[in-house]
Amino acid sequence: LALKKLVVTKVVPKVPGGAKFTFNHPSTYYRKGADRQQLLMFWGDNFTSSEYVGFADADTVFVTYIDREDLFEDGKPVVNARSGAHCCDVWALMPQGTFLATGLLEPMRCMSYFPVIIKTS
Repeated sequence: LALKKLVVTKVVPKVPGGAKFTFNHPSTYYRKGADRQQLLMFWGDNFTSSEYVGFADADTVFVTYIDREDLFEDGKPVVNARSGAHCCDVWALMPQGTFLATGLLEPMRCMSYFPVIIKTS
């Protein structure tokens, strides 16, 4: 049984300005929530007019108040990162994946510091 790609577009008039819904089979890039999260970060400037946008993983918990001065120094975002040996084998594989995908060596790891702050275009 061959599945045909079904695309249905519907405009809902009850929502101000209408809303467009497209139903189709999920792309291999959007099947996992973690993949969708990473891809949506590239779209951050579509959701704000701010100069910078901050991202945090869905399981991030902020345990204290965060002020602008905690995130910026002299008007630029502060980058918190780790370098050196990895804590466990699974994280030792990540720089290899970065190199295979980009051809660049990974100079640091920022997975334990949030929010990640990106300058919008």
